[in-house]
Amino acid sequence: MKKEKERIIGFCCNECAYAAADLAGQSGMKYPINTRIIRTPCSGATDPLWVLEGLVQGAKGVFVSGCLPDQCHYGDGNVHAEESVVFLKKLLKAIGINPKHITSYFNSAGMPEAFSNSTTDFVKEVLTLPKLPNIKDKVKSEDKRERFLEILLAYAKALGTIDKVDEKPIPREGFGMITVDEDKCVSCGSCALLCETDAITTKETKKHRKMYYAHHLCTGCEACIRACPTEAIIVKKEIHLKPFLAKEKKQFAGNQFVACTKCGALYATVGILEEIKDEFELIDSKIVSLCSVCRQELVGEDYVNLSKYLISANLATEEEVK
Repeated sequence: MKKEKERIIGFCCNECAYAAADLAGQSGMKYPINTRIIRTPCSGATDPLWVLEGLVQGAKGVFVSGCLPDQCHYGDGNVHAEESVVFLKKLLKAIGINPKHITSYFNSAGMPEAFSNSTTDFVKEVLTLPKLPNIKDKVKSEDKRERFLEILLAYAKALGTIDKVDEKPIPREGFGMITVDEDKCVSCGSCALLCETDAITTKETKKHRKMYYAHHLCTGCEACIRACPTEAIIVKKEIHLKPFLAKEKKQFAGNQFVACTKCGALYATVGILEEIKDEFELIDSKIVSLCSVCRQELVGEDYVNLSKYLISANLATEEEVK
């Protein structure tokens, strides 16, 4: 237990858990000396990445301790902390790591004995678990999300579970998996334009526009839903480990470009034009088959041709208006 490689890290909220640990020390109550406590303003402020980082840096186990249920000094921070630990446990189990390496429990500032007992029991159990692979040199990114991915991927590779990862989706805010109705999608590119993380991108060739989605970049912000004019996108707040770890970039839609009937420039996809015609009940409208430049020219020509009727009492016939 005195070995540094077997140290335990605890993230304790300032108001209750840390106070309980402090009181336990003052009262002569013992808990394992290899426990390193990190004080946080609230247990809910403990980032899931910090917990994983603790394991990466050599801790045998990590726990998060906050206020008692319904007694959080910051609303429901303790609930968020517990949800984060449950989420991490599912991730660890999915890649082949015993989820008992991490845990969470609640404490009151006046419960030093409970803190001492909970910590002691956790440490005893953790020390019986197999040693985790050393992946420290495999994790290099300073970007938070990329580092999170690197840690999970490095562990999966080290344990040989990369091809056996549980494919069951794990619900979690901050992650998103989109489903696209291909019959509704017109490949307009609006979703890609508004996506701030490049989870949705477009690739254009001379004749086509293809739409791509990368799950590992998606934060589930739902900007794509708000951007989509045909309501073709659904976003679920969850993480799918296989495509997430593989950084999979998958095509979800594609459409052929349409050429302007006057100048030949490609200006829209087939799907967009069909949607416009259906929406405005345009069957053989000449203006829809033109690019924006030629459309302006056509409108200008029509204005000039009809301008004589604006300065005279003559009325244009229906045929002239057409």
